[in-house]
Amino acid sequence: MKRKKVWRYYCEFCGKNSGSGGHMKNHEKHCTMNPDRECGMCRKIGEDQEPMANLLNILPDLDAVIQSDRDKFGIISELSEDGPRLIDKGIDRLRDATKGCPACMLAAIRQKELVGMHDWDFTAACKEFWSMVNEANDDGAN
Repeated sequence: MKRKKVWRYYCEFCGKNSGSGGHMKNHEKHCTMNPDRECGMCRKIGEDQEPMANLLNILPDLDAVIQSDRDKFGIISELSEDGPRLIDKGIDRLRDATKGCPACMLAAIRQKELVGMHDWDFTAACKEFWSMVNEANDDGAN
């Protein structure tokens, strides 16, 4: 019988884990739960990233959009009457502040704990974002 101890590396922000320290170091740098994250999407298109503190100030606080406290399992029962309107308004303002960067938007939404409380779709936003970037690159090449 063989025994082998193996190191596991955990993200300090989201808890993701891996057997590769280098991979986790890179993940932490860009993790959407990292308040000092570096956005790879903004960097790739040459845009300056909006500071996370500014993005977090745009979205409403969780207490402003929920009607009651979380239950014993941490589940929020329902949004307040103004909750959906506040979240939608915040998402629109966030889109403007991030210049449409889906990764920056997701980071702010996750850090404000507003995931699943709106109809914004990260995958659809990424497709739209890259479509616009590619279209702009094609126009610039002609």
